[in-house]
Amino acid sequence: MNKAICTVYRAFFRYNRQLQAAGQNLEIRTPLDKEAYRTASYAWIVNESASRQDLVELLLPTMLEAFGALRILSEQMHMQDCSSDSVTAGIKINVTSAYIGKVPVSTVATKNLFTYRVRVTNVGDNKAKLMGRQWIIKDDKGKVVDQVAGPGVVGNTPLLKPYDCFQYYSSAMLDSMQGAMHGSFQMLRTDSASQQEFDANIPPFRLIASR
Repeated sequence: MNKAICTVYRAFFRYNRQLQAAGQNLEIRTPLDKEAYRTASYAWIVNESASRQDLVELLLPTMLEAFGALRILSEQMHMQDCSSDSVTAGIKINVTSAYIGKVPVSTVATKNLFTYRVRVTNVGDNKAKLMGRQWIIKDDKGKVVDQVAGPGVVGNTPLLKPYDCFQYYSSAMLDSMQGAMHGSFQMLRTDSASQQEFDANIPPFRLIASR
């Protein structure tokens, strides 16, 4: 068992070094709820760091057998590959996608359905309101297959005070087994008299039909 535990941790630290060499950080992420997209679920997150800490503790050998820890590590590595993280003017955006499966779009055709979870956290000192969104969706060849733009997200224009975190789920479909999305949120500073507007950029994250 000790040898298995050492294997798990070597894999974990090796993967973390690879990310650091690429200028990235390993974020511990909670697994996605693969049913939440059906109702365009959204929620205010009270303590995001506490849920991540629970996962870190599960990786400790005193808390979980080595094979269980390996499964969690594998999930974390996959979510890292399907995620993007950014901070723009005090607005932190984390996005992670997951594969749902093939769904019928006609009597003779199916598409690959993906869900994605978005967490918007105000890590700045001033209030900000999410006014709109813009998404660009590409297939595995880099071709733009859809563009989405509109007010708010899932029918909401959340006002985020400092340290507030707003989370929501949505979905996208592709003909191909892989693709990517990127975009931006249109934000409004409500504390200033000028009502400053700015775009919070969302770097590309992958859509992978592997699980």
